[in-house]
Amino acid sequence: NRQDETAVLSQLDAWGVDVVFVCSFQHILRPEFFTHFQACLNIHPSLLPSYRGPEPIAWGLLEGADSFGVTLHLVDEGIDTGAIVCQAEVKRPFVPLMFLVEQKLAAALPPLIEKTVTQLASGNLEIKPQNGGFYRPAPTLANRRR
Repeated sequence: NRQDETAVLSQLDAWGVDVVFVCSFQHILRPEFFTHFQACLNIHPSLLPSYRGPEPIAWGLLEGADSFGVTLHLVDEGIDTGAIVCQAEVKRPFVPLMFLVEQKLAAALPPLIEKTVTQLASGNLEIKPQNGGFYRPAPTLANRRR
């Protein structure tokens, strides 16, 4: 809620935070929050614009994707629609289990964060707008029975 968001902003300001990364955040941030910082970035476990929304790894597994990915993108008013900062692609594990995909994505993430922080520090953040794609709600049991 707005009160909690104001309290969080106050604390982050007290700490001198100017860049925020969010990951698997279940709430839509208000513009007053994500425009408050030099950058507010989301770590999304898909190659956006594919698989916007919750549970993108589950969707990829359900659809038999050959590869998965992680995207760092700017937070905007949409859901996973902000400009893309950087991405990394990983191949589907031999045994296609969610935790194995998550491990591969976690291993691919540190260089992306380092690249992003370096670009932010130099004032040269490279971004590209997203084109296409659509939002997918979390898969249901019916989706899993396909």
